[in-house]
Amino acid sequence: MGYVYGSSDVFDDTRDSLVSLMNTLTTTMSGSTTPHLETVQDSHNAVIASFNTASVDFIGYDSFPSGLDAGIITEYDMSWSVRVHTGYIGSAIDTQKITRLMDSVKNYLNTNKMIAQSSNHRIIAVTGGSIGEFTESYTVGGELYVNVVKRESHVQE
Repeated sequence: MGYVYGSSDVFDDTRDSLVSLMNTLTTTMSGSTTPHLETVQDSHNAVIASFNTASVDFIGYDSFPSGLDAGIITEYDMSWSVRVHTGYIGSAIDTQKITRLMDSVKNYLNTNKMIAQSSNHRIIAVTGGSIGEFTESYTVGGELYVNVVKRESHVQE
């Protein structure tokens, strides 16, 4: 199914696919890895009720139209931020714990570059690894950047 060109549905679908993939990671890590992620939020502004939480948020995109074929075919190169939250601002920053969680996320995303075969999302790169404070959520943790490409055939409204 194609989306109407210019709608935010492509980005919402990509975010939901990334969150779903990250939820699979929390299940995989549960009970077998210390530290492990507990939950995944679909926004950095979400209320972080427990720690060892990951959040996914949209940064921006470039789009490359590639012709007409029953609509506009566009390749989207999207940038996403993935954060791990381990405490509130003012609490101790456990760099070893944050680094281990970020490494687990980075390895999992690099291992699962096709987010979902049916959705045509492909992870191109996972970069970054900064540790710090996040004022939107009033938390401390680490941040990675994920580039995702999706090719979409748009329909006319």
